[in-house]
Amino acid sequence: MELAGTLQDPLDLFSEAIGNLAHYWGFKKVHGKMWATLYLSGEAIDSLELRKRLKISKALVSISLKDLIQYGMVRETGKSPRGTLLYEAVADVRAPVCNIIKNREQKMLEDLSAGYEAICQIPHNTKQELKLCPKRLENMGHAVKDVKVALAQLIGDAELDWMQLADCLKRWKLNS
Repeated sequence: MELAGTLQDPLDLFSEAIGNLAHYWGFKKVHGKMWATLYLSGEAIDSLELRKRLKISKALVSISLKDLIQYGMVRETGKSPRGTLLYEAVADVRAPVCNIIKNREQKMLEDLSAGYEAICQIPHNTKQELKLCPKRLENMGHAVKDVKVALAQLIGDAELDWMQLADCLKRWKLNS
């Protein structure tokens, strides 16, 4: 459905903004644009309509839809009268987004923790030779722990504990 240029422009701007936000979070820009287009459409649409609205190739629509379905952000809803598959955006994206962030950031935090633990295992005299500051190592340990806590609370893996968050903020303020 081709809209007049002046009507389509705000939709393009909005989907572009969602695409930029998605890209900032580490996803593909087209994923955000496609999700926004599907979400705002109010009804399920097929890949041909997505191609027209987003002005992208058939291959890019196909692979992006597969990705978004895998992420749990888009679902197939049946077939059109022409027999083409119809798609709609999942309205509540908190769970899939949190799951993606959890898997991605969790891996980085595991690597960070492993690196920190490896430094902690360095013999004391070697740490002195390397001129490692014990207080800064301790602060780094707190920071690693605090980021893990904050992530767990952000994505809902842990119950929100205001006292624990307040302690994290106090440490961060003291160390800044």
